[in-house]
Amino acid sequence: MPLPIILCLGLFAAPLYALENSADFTGDGQVDFDDLFALADNFGRAQEGTDSTTFDSRFDLTGDGRINFDDFFIFADAYSRDNLLQAFAPYADLVSATCDEDELFITSPTGLPAPVPAALWQRPMVGIEQWILRVPIPFQYTWRIPLEPQWSDQIVEASPRGPIAVAANGVPIFHYEARPDVSTHPEHYDPGSDTVVQGELDHCGGHAGQGDDYHYHYVPVCLLDDHDLDQPLAWGLDGAPIYFGTGGDQFYGQGQYNHLNRLPDEPLDLCNAVQQGDGYIHYTTAEPPYIVGCHHGVVDPSRQIEPRPMRPQGADAPYGGQVGEATTTLVTDWFVDEEGWYVLQHQAFTGQGTSAVHYRQTDGDCWEFDFRAEAQVPGTLQTHCR
Repeated sequence: MPLPIILCLGLFAAPLYALENSADFTGDGQVDFDDLFALADNFGRAQEGTDSTTFDSRFDLTGDGRINFDDFFIFADAYSRDNLLQAFAPYADLVSATCDEDELFITSPTGLPAPVPAALWQRPMVGIEQWILRVPIPFQYTWRIPLEPQWSDQIVEASPRGPIAVAANGVPIFHYEARPDVSTHPEHYDPGSDTVVQGELDHCGGHAGQGDDYHYHYVPVCLLDDHDLDQPLAWGLDGAPIYFGTGGDQFYGQGQYNHLNRLPDEPLDLCNAVQQGDGYIHYTTAEPPYIVGCHHGVVDPSRQIEPRPMRPQGADAPYGGQVGEATTTLVTDWFVDEEGWYVLQHQAFTGQGTSAVHYRQTDGDCWEFDFRAEAQVPGTLQTHCR
């Protein structure tokens, strides 16, 4: 699988010209310890002799005609960048990433997870029992993650509204709190407004929220089949990395990840974090606060991206329920058909049969909807725009 390109100018101490050279000496597609050993071996041989036969220009990363300690510094830069790149490797078809001196930029053209996973239960929206009548509409994101977080002396409450982190597949992560105007301090936990336990999420820990945007509220367990758990699973908008700790249960992940436990020996604090050096890293948990209970870094509100809703909150839906309000049903499928329509299917509100919402983009940010009380029968057509 091709890897996304990450070019982090100024993130490490190496000069710019080093980025034009390859440190993958072994040719295995990654920069690792085998390449370090190759560099060290050539360095040693270069120090033993002075004739041209001991010089291999592949190892001259600085381009100064010598193999010396400066090349090791360049290698360290390449190794660090490649290590960061590996977190995005499984999602090369979904995201790309670049960075400058200050920020990591994660771009997702759709904001959606993999559209056709191997298992039906891993499809977005499948398994939701309290559906708020929103559907996942593609939206292009470019997330900005600070490379040097501004750590705070006191914890910073996570926003109850909008994203607080972004997963490695480019999908935003929200707090578990359903109410957009309350304190999210962990001491104020209320299971009555916890989306994770109220049946509003799919088996992967996400749903389409009030902006008709797909996002996670829980550990994105459907990434675990492909993700390297030595790499961050997500990043807080304050810049703190988020690693998988625990998160699978009989619903989220269908019991397939219950055995995984990569939590550190040190207990997590209220924010689901531990201190590492001068900063902090988060770990996911199967219990509240799940991902980020609060921040240790300052979050610039301009880093939050919230798509506008397609349909007004509280509007009557064509075949029952109100938009944005939880309605009891069971979402059974979500896919893209042969004609390019996105299709969400769910148990009919009457309890008999299957209903469906078909939707496709028509012009710009406008989408045509076909609300079908009976899944196989054309229904009410409407057009809505962001």
